[in-house]
Amino acid sequence: MADLRVNFCGVELKNPITTASGTFGFGHEYGEFFDLSQLGGIGVKGLTPTERLGNPAPRIAETPQGILNCVGLQNPGLDRFIKEQIPFLRQYDTKIIANVSGNTVEEYEGMVEKISDADVDLIEMNISCPNVKCGGMAFGTQPKMVEEVVSAAKAKAKKPLIVKLSPNVTDIAEIARAAESAGADALSLINTLLGMRIDIEKRRPILSNVMGGLSGPAVFPVAVRMVYQVRRAVSVPILGMGGIRTGRDIVEMLLAGADAVAMGTVMFNDPTAPVKALRELEEWMDAHGVKSVSELSGAVEFTEQVSKLCTVSIAHTNCTYEEATAVFDAGASHLTHLYNAMPGIHHRKPGPIGAGSERENVVAELICDGQHIHPSAVRMAFKLFPSRICLVSDALRCCGMPDGQYTLGGQDVFLSSGVAKLADGTLAGSATNLYDCMRKAVEFGIPKEQAILSATLIPARALGCEAEIGSIAPGKRADFVMCDEEVNRKTVFLCGKPLKNSVAENNKGRNLNTEIQRGGI
Repeated sequence: MADLRVNFCGVELKNPITTASGTFGFGHEYGEFFDLSQLGGIGVKGLTPTERLGNPAPRIAETPQGILNCVGLQNPGLDRFIKEQIPFLRQYDTKIIANVSGNTVEEYEGMVEKISDADVDLIEMNISCPNVKCGGMAFGTQPKMVEEVVSAAKAKAKKPLIVKLSPNVTDIAEIARAAESAGADALSLINTLLGMRIDIEKRRPILSNVMGGLSGPAVFPVAVRMVYQVRRAVSVPILGMGGIRTGRDIVEMLLAGADAVAMGTVMFNDPTAPVKALRELEEWMDAHGVKSVSELSGAVEFTEQVSKLCTVSIAHTNCTYEEATAVFDAGASHLTHLYNAMPGIHHRKPGPIGAGSERENVVAELICDGQHIHPSAVRMAFKLFPSRICLVSDALRCCGMPDGQYTLGGQDVFLSSGVAKLADGTLAGSATNLYDCMRKAVEFGIPKEQAILSATLIPARALGCEAEIGSIAPGKRADFVMCDEEVNRKTVFLCGKPLKNSVAENNKGRNLNTEIQRGGI
């Protein structure tokens, strides 16, 4: 069973699913459909210092894959929320995220200070509101205004402060950095996109306010992109939102860089969507061997950063084609042990093998010992990854040793006739050296030249050490093997000198590995 718990700004959520402010009210209606205790947190209706009735109707307009709204922050005011709604919400085993909005810096200061003394767990600042002192320009559109209002509010905050970002900006990363530098404990994004609909029969805007905020599935790709950009720009936790419908959407948002998510518009269509998504998330994690939500958060961004330091490989994975593609896009360039412990190729689900084959920079490892992979699959691999197959031995410590019992990571390994298995019969690894893997490849129909390259230069390039090893050239280490036309080993050179026990000089059976270990040159 996967661990769904999330530590968000020091507050433990039982799972990463919360509700987006503006879509959930205070939970009364949704509590009739499911137990609100199943949620990681509840983001309540946006609050203002005093009661607001909102904009006149019509203030909702449907769009393909979404809705436009100009509700106008209708709410009972902060004091009534504290008195009437918090006691209701506290009957549920979940966290309360209070969302506050203001028209001046002073209003934000006052609201954050008051709500900090109330029984809530997190405070979310909506900075998409118009700053009346600046002619109605939204606080969240200019870095200086973001820094001013967040810094002032943070000074009054006694609870973790989440700053909700507007997508209606030129550079979302710049705004995020400004919020973080001003003291934000976390960020939430995205708020709604500005949109408009026109009634072509009446020839006038549908919404009373002319324009409104677009939400729903249509904005999901934008939200994923912006979360990804912000994750690269800041180190504080991110609450991702915008068009999330399913457990798979949640996985995608987490991979982009979110630490938790908020679901909103989908609940207008299906009030039980959060609990369905929770079940789908758990099933996906179990199916893919993901033990904790923390393994997913920012995985793509992590790959991007680490790939600047070393070669990143996809290894022993159950990832999909789409997930593998995202990781390759982020900088991964290697596939460990092709075919083994990963999904095979299916015509509707090509998986990581299909994703890697399409990238000319991706090198695939192949254990060509005659046990791990069928000869046909070996030939297929060389066609899928032309000049990009890296032969590996996957050799255990029992390689070159007589049959018997050995160990691997505390497990018993049984070597018989050159095949290493665990007690249950599972292949434990290989007992074959790289040279013999190359010979097997030739035996399976791979051209000698290609097989040799896959055992020499291609692995050297994958490791970034082709300037030292991998081919015979001036200045490189003079470690190489001479063989005949049938790739039978004749002479082994180490540091430019033939081993005394090379096959050409002594064919009486002294173990070559032993001779190398003894330094017999």
